[in-house]
Amino acid sequence: MNLRKAAWACGHLVLVARVLEVSTPAHAASPECEARTAEMREELKRQAKGVRGPIEVPSLVGDGLRDLVRRYEAEKDIVRRAVLIGEGWPKAIGACKEPFARAFADSATLEPRPKALHLIRAIPDAFLACGCDGADPDALEVLMAMSIREVAREMSIERQQRETTEGRAAATRTLDELIRKRGSLYKLQVHGQDVSCERWQFRPGRKLSKGRFATGGLGYDYEYADGTLTLSGPSGGGIAMGCFFKARVGPAGPDSLTIDGERVFLTPAGCETARGADPPAPVKHLCPW
Repeated sequence: MNLRKAAWACGHLVLVARVLEVSTPAHAASPECEARTAEMREELKRQAKGVRGPIEVPSLVGDGLRDLVRRYEAEKDIVRRAVLIGEGWPKAIGACKEPFARAFADSATLEPRPKALHLIRAIPDAFLACGCDGADPDALEVLMAMSIREVAREMSIERQQRETTEGRAAATRTLDELIRKRGSLYKLQVHGQDVSCERWQFRPGRKLSKGRFATGGLGYDYEYADGTLTLSGPSGGGIAMGCFFKARVGPAGPDSLTIDGERVFLTPAGCETARGADPPAPVKHLCPW
């Protein structure tokens, strides 16, 4: 279980432990209650469509919940945010605990996104089952806004991790093929106001995984494995240095890679296009490159 899922579990345990302290029978719903429940359903659907900006706190919400929202929005730690959400639910649920306890129990084993989708349906159902008696609908909506934001964060982080993993795999395959073909990369070199494109060619030895990575007579001895270039040097052209560093290969774009965080290009044209734009911010490497 990763940290984000553990945080959801932590918040869920805090909530269930408090909600199950009292079992309260449900009440019949009036037409007014059904209308307020319908408003809640629409509000939760609206929240699920967009979670940017501060949480909207209704004017009638008490100071305690306002303070909870303030602390939640200021909190950077995911576990503490989950605990804050867990602290807020019992006050929002109030005296009508049993329907809400069932709603949360049914979501206990779900992943964050299915959990949120389940609660978007189940929280209004529980409110209706209580006959709108005991629970605070405004507070319920605020707590759901917090929960939905946590799901959005989870999904964004997972998407970024997936894209990074896929991008690194693609960059690794590209560099594998480039070394096999004794190909070149093109690197922007900035000297004051002058920016040029410098060609660096892979010159593998008896094994593709070892050889020279050089521009003209100057270069590094390289070893390559699993998306990492180990470079030692530079040497040649009257220069001999004993610098050694590992350079991770990563994605940058359709015509480029990153090596040790610096963008390099697969074609001269790609480099020349970049040269005509604003000079890139310099990247500091452990060894001069």
